[in-house]
Amino acid sequence: RGLAMGGAFFAGSSGPVAAKPCTISGFVQISQGVVKKGDEGAVVFVLPQDSKNITERAPVAGLRPRDTEPEGNHRGLAILREMGAGHARADKDGKFKVTVPKQGKYFVLVISRGKTGDGADVGSAKQKIARFFENANDLIGTQKYQFSAETLSNDRKYDVSFE
Repeated sequence: RGLAMGGAFFAGSSGPVAAKPCTISGFVQISQGVVKKGDEGAVVFVLPQDSKNITERAPVAGLRPRDTEPEGNHRGLAILREMGAGHARADKDGKFKVTVPKQGKYFVLVISRGKTGDGADVGSAKQKIARFFENANDLIGTQKYQFSAETLSNDRKYDVSFE
């Protein structure tokens, strides 16, 4: 009995818990009047708030919603992966799935493909986004976007709707 307890005790105190990947999945939709539909081509970025791994910012060409899907070896995607970020595009139904390498605090940036905004600049959001990308204004352009801070400890659902 003591051995079992001792084993359980030591197993629990062997140091920090291993980093566990987390997946955010959900859908991005746009409203056209009363009709809601998937925002095909919307882009989703999950960016680590703890940005110690940022050695350079990602170029935005190929990552914007209206760009064609980037190749797997795209330089911007490689830079994002290196810093522990994730990226996805919404499919024809608006569904997406992004996996990041470990739990923690992240910024989630969703940029609509189907809805443009009023051009109003949300300064603090763009300043935070600019830490990760060469040109945050060019990345977002005139598209509507949503930017939020999230803590990921497990896989979770994340749905966005643009009016």
